[in-house]
Amino acid sequence: AGLHAGSTFLGGMMMFGKNNHMDERMLWIRGNVFKHGFILAIVLLMANGLVQDTYGAWATPWFENLLLLIILVTAVSLEMILRDVYAGAPSALKLTVTVMSLCGLVLLVLNLKHIFMDGIPLWQDDMLTTSSSGLLMAAMYLAVPLTYLIRQQVTKRRLANDED
Repeated sequence: AGLHAGSTFLGGMMMFGKNNHMDERMLWIRGNVFKHGFILAIVLLMANGLVQDTYGAWATPWFENLLLLIILVTAVSLEMILRDVYAGAPSALKLTVTVMSLCGLVLLVLNLKHIFMDGIPLWQDDMLTTSSSGLLMAAMYLAVPLTYLIRQQVTKRRLANDED
């Protein structure tokens, strides 16, 4: 659980880094991304409340809140990467991608081990188990570096095509 919270905190802090390299247009786009994140936070909280009122808890309270936070951070990170307005210097983005990759891989391996070798179910007592919550977090952590790498390859191909 500490790994989840620590990497989410680090990723969030990277998003709020110095923006000396951004022009007004990039800052405006970035503001819109945060606006989308705020709207998503409201939607996630309302959906969570509706699900809890209708069906009860879908995960332990710690993992409910952590999953909602990670969904939000992942969505904002993906939009920033796709719109090329991720905060901080390129080295900060590479550090964030590296940390999220490592955390995602560790979470994936550990939770797959718990599920397949220890026989822990994905769903128990009408709630996600800790291992299934960890798998969801691993998928979100790995979505950011994958999106970054795909974005880098698309940019390289566009530049190569423009030169031809």
